Amino acid sequence: MDKKDLIAPEQYNIVSEIEKFATDAMKKAVIFEDASGETKEITYKQLIKHANKVGNMFFKTWTTKRRQSLSDDAALH
Repeated sequence: MDKKDLIAPEQYNIVSEIEKFATDAMKKAVIFEDASGETKEITYKQLIKHANKVGNMFFKTWTTKRRQSLSDDAALH
């Protein structure tokens, strides 16, 4: 494998890639093993669920700040 094969395109939506596998509720996305050998597994379905939570949090924060900024601008005029 060449280094160029590992570089993501300029515009890339990883969620689209995750969604391809999320249809299989049991397909593993991440298998983490700590130093003591204990493992934790996360399925693609769980991964997309958590990604959506994070995305919604960012969106809510952005829209709240945007509304506040517009409010502040209106108060100045």
